[in-house]
Formats: sequence, C-alpha cells, structure tokens
Amino acid sequence: MTDAHCHLSHFPIADRRDDVIRQARTAGVDTIIDCLTDPGLWEKEAAKKEPGIYLSVGIHPQSVRAKDFSPEMLALENLSKNKRVAAIGEAGFDTLKNSAGINLQKKILYNQTEIAVSAGLPIIIHCLGQYDLLLKELKNLKLKIPVILHRYSGGDGQVGAFAAIGCFFSISGNVLHPNNKKLFNSVRKMPDELILAETDAPYFFPDKRKKSGTPAHLPLVVEKISYIKGKDFFSMNAEIHENTRRAFRERVSFPD
Repeated sequence: MTDAHCHLSHFPIADRRDDVIRQARTAGVDTIIDCLTDPGLWEKEAAKKEPGIYLSVGIHPQSVRAKDFSPEMLALENLSKNKRVAAIGEAGFDTLKNSAGINLQKKILYNQTEIAVSAGLPIIIHCLGQYDLLLKELKNLKLKIPVILHRYSGGDGQVGAFAAIGCFFSISGNVLHPNNKKLFNSVRKMPDELILAETDAPYFFPDKRKKSGTPAHLPLVVEKISYIKGKDFFSMNAEIHENTRRAFRERVSFPD
C-alpha cells in the first residue's frame, strides 16, 4: 500500500519518525510520499536514504506572500532531478487560510507546474475555497502530467469535470469522520480508476481519542473508501494500488 500524501516532518509525528515508519510497514504500508512544504527541509530530507520513502516538494499556497520566490523555484528545479523526489507540490489555491492575492497564488502555482512538466513529475494540488477557479486554470494549462487533487474537498457536482480532464482524487484520513457526508457523496461519484488513498498525517484523528493519525492508519482509509463504493477491500485496494502506480510512474519503485 502507498500513502500518497503525509507529513513525516510535522509535529507530533516528526519526533518519533522511525517508529511511525516501522508501524506503517507493519500495517502493510510499504511506500510513503512525504510532502515537504518547508524549503528549509528540502535539501536535508532529499539527502536521506530511506527505502520506500519518497518526497513531494513545493510551495504551499498558505505560504505564498508578496516576496521574491525565485530562490525557492531554483531550488525546486534542482531538486526535481533528485531520484527521491516523486512529485512537485503542494501547490494551488487557498483563500480560506491565506489572504494573499489570488493572482499571486496563481503565479506560484504556474511556476511549480512548469517545473513539474519539465521534470515529467506529477503535481500535487492543495485547494481550499477555490475549486471553480482551480478547474478553470487546470483546463487552461492542459497539463500532460498527472494532477493529484490532494485531500479533495470539492463538491460532488465538480467531480465529473475534474475527472474529465484526468485528475486523480486523493482521499485522505478525513474520510473517517462519520459525518463527512459531503465527501462521501463525492467519493461515490469518483471513477474508481482515479482514486488514490492518503492519510495526510498527522492532520486527522482516526478515532475519538483525538490522537493524530499516522501512515499506519492508511488501511482504515482504504476500508472506508471500499465501503462507500460498495466494493470489497481487496479489490478496491488493488485498484488504488494500480492508480498510484500510474500517478507516480516516473520515480517510485513499487514492490511487486
């Protein structure tokens, strides 16, 4: 199994990283895409040798400010050649948690998609509050690389439009929330061949104890997706695995 998106460098799981990875292996999660949104960590993490751990590197839309991002873009361009880097992102739009102008966020998104296209890597998209705009921009970009909608939270009415342009829908640990009916309705409409699974750890709670999630909880996410789609766990898991192979085809070496 592959956790298509988590944050191993974020509190509170960063302090027990080795244990978190071991627990994930025990749970059957052999591949992890660790998303790095702090440029200060990019080089350090890219230099590590951790079997089965790959990186996504990018400027998160919540971090976009009126400043010169050219040094970060140069660093991203250089890192895109590193074999541990499997994707660019999180990139995208967020007007709920960042007041930076939308045109500025659009510029940083476009810069990152250019790097992803040049390297032939997937782009991982974060979006809050701007799914209509995101759809418009993706249609304009006509990207020939995999586009992964991380922690999809758009409405079920937008699923068909994103699917029509080939976007992958990455379903995160928030699908475990029993009252997330909006997401359940969206998942029902998603084509099976475009679904990925992620935890977005540590940013979800797997149960009522309010303890942060880890990649070891990925089987629970797949199980919930299976239930929503009316399929058995093993067939859904196999399909998600094949989808993930296609999404991260350039850099990730998946176990047989």
